[in-house]
Amino acid sequence: MGFLSPFIIKAKILIQLAWQSGVDWDEIMPDEINKDIKDWFQQLELLETIKIDRCIRLKQHEKEVNISLHAFCDASELAYGTAIYATTSYDNGKTISKLIASKTRVAPLISTSIPRLELMAAVLCINLVNSIAYVYKVSSDKITYWTDSMDVLHWIHSASRRYKPFVANRVGEIHSKSSPENWRYVPTDLNPADLTTRGINIQKLAKSKS
Repeated sequence: MGFLSPFIIKAKILIQLAWQSGVDWDEIMPDEINKDIKDWFQQLELLETIKIDRCIRLKQHEKEVNISLHAFCDASELAYGTAIYATTSYDNGKTISKLIASKTRVAPLISTSIPRLELMAAVLCINLVNSIAYVYKVSSDKITYWTDSMDVLHWIHSASRRYKPFVANRVGEIHSKSSPENWRYVPTDLNPADLTTRGINIQKLAKSKS
C-alpha cells in the first residue's frame, strides 16, 4: 500500500546514485553513498515503531454517509510521488481522514525540469487514485486532486493540444481520467506527498502526522 514510501524512496534514490557512480560490482562505493546506505539499513531495525490502522472506517455500528478521496502529488529533483487519503463522514457527525495508499518513482536520469516532474507526479497520482476509487466505488465527483505546482494547474486547465508532446500527452491523459475542475492548489508545507519526494528516516516517519 506504500505506507513506507517516504522511507523506501531513499533506498531507490541510493540505488540510482550507486548506478550513476559507475563503480563495478566488486568495487567499493564512494564514501558518501556508502555511509548513506549503511544508515538506511540500520534504520530497518526501527520499522516496528511504525503503526498503521488496518481499517480506515470506524466501528461496524457506525453508519457511513459519505466517503471522498483526496489525492496529493509532488515532485523534487530526485523523485516524485503521490499520497491518497480517504475522508469518511458518519451519521453521528464524526469525520475521519486516513492515508490509504502511496506510491513513488525516482526522477529520470535524463535531466527533467521540476514542472515536468510535477506533471509526471500528477499522472502517477491519477492512476493510483482511480484504481482505489474503483475498489471503493467512489464516483469521480468525490475525488479531489491536489498539487503545489501552479504550472501543472495551468496545463491541466488548458487544452492539451497547445503544448509540445511531453506535456500534451500527459495533460491529455489527465483530461481523459479526471475533470480539470477537481484539481486544486495546496501549499507545499501542507502537501503530505512532499514526504514521498525527499525521503525521511523511520524516527521522523513514526512521528509524522501526515
